[in-house]
Amino acid sequence: MKRLLPWLLLTLAVIGCYLPWVWHPAAGLSPNIYDLAEWVSLHPLARASAPPLLTSFLLRAAFGLLAVITALQAGRLERREARRAVWLAALVLGLTLFPPLEFFTSARDDVNYRQQFVLGSAAVVLVIALALGSSRIPAKVKGVAAGIAAPVVAVLGGWGLVQAADMVRALGMPFTPGSGVILSICSLGLFSLERLREVLKT
Repeated sequence: MKRLLPWLLLTLAVIGCYLPWVWHPAAGLSPNIYDLAEWVSLHPLARASAPPLLTSFLLRAAFGLLAVITALQAGRLERREARRAVWLAALVLGLTLFPPLEFFTSARDDVNYRQQFVLGSAAVVLVIALALGSSRIPAKVKGVAAGIAAPVVAVLGGWGLVQAADMVRALGMPFTPGSGVILSICSLGLFSLERLREVLKT
């Protein structure tokens, strides 16, 4: 059970990203972390911020780093087939950050698409690097890295949500954190404690 606990917590953190991060009676106004990042990128306050689209960056960076944590965790699996399956899942998570195809054809100057491309590329490169070099990274290092990265994801996501709250309220809408952010942050906190506890025992 103890070996399954980190995987359960990490899975819950990923699921939380796809659940509403802002609650609203209307389902269309209850975005998950990715949709919230896209929504705030259209807000005038986001374009006027310094740097531009900081809120979207925080939310997307949190999701991208979660993909990297998944790749780190995969390297701790003993079965090669299981490692490959989880690395593939981490790669898919990173790829979801990429902009639509029009970025590569007619919208290369769009700052929002550029941000998505940079963060998506960074996540994918890190996932591939971890997959290729996993055997050369000690298990203890992987555990420490994952344990430290998890609260960073929580901080980035929470910071982005606080920034988004100001934009939601500026439109005269009520703001209530959704179940997704609560599930993700709580799961990441417990995941970090579990990873670091295991490392300290070895």
